[in-house]
Amino acid sequence: MASQKRFLIIGILISFIFAVRLVLSLMTDTVSVVELLNWGSLAYMTFAIGHLYPQFKQKDERVDAIRQKGMYQSIFLVLVVLIALMVLVQFNILVITTLEVIRVMISVIIITIWTNWIILSKKM
Repeated sequence: MASQKRFLIIGILISFIFAVRLVLSLMTDTVSVVELLNWGSLAYMTFAIGHLYPQFKQKDERVDAIRQKGMYQSIFLVLVVLIALMVLVQFNILVITTLEVIRVMISVIIITIWTNWIILSKKM
């Protein structure tokens, strides 16, 4: 339970950083959606880890199956997002730098993996 509380505290701190960055960027009219997406995905990840910690601290077959199936499904979702980004950039619908693409992909990977693991932990 102590580790679950630690993840909750860290999640609250990262959410606070996210909120401060959002307010400051709105006040200065320099909103960077990619940066906010990064902070938001990190906050989501810490809350997800805190939620899954009691189940994942046990090293049994169920946890291994959840991790394996979640990673398998996440690969396909990330590939779909990569294809969509490629099409949007190719036809100049979305103008984005390489660094921003990498940051978006990191956020998408974090969100998809942890969401899949939460969903699978409820189903299995």
